Amino acid sequence: MFPPEILALQEEILRHHPKLMEQLNSLPPGADEGEKLGEIAAWCGVQCDGMYVGKELIGLCSLLYDKLVESRQTIITINTPGKIIH
Repeated sequence: MFPPEILALQEEILRHHPKLMEQLNSLPPGADEGEKLGEIAAWCGVQCDGMYVGKELIGLCSLLYDKLVESRQTIITINTPGKIIH
């Protein structure tokens, strides 16, 4: 069983970040999880240095999840008589 932070990161990417998912899918077939996390970190503007295991890995996944949630764009449409405001 994977930690909830890793699962949340994976779900965030799958549900809300199709361009990032395309980029991850374009990695070479032998790319390991470290390379994928590095790609996600670069996408989020997070610099990684060293090996991440255990609590450090979970902390990194949590940080990346937060960055991806922050990066979502919301479009609100307000309907007013005779106008649509975006």
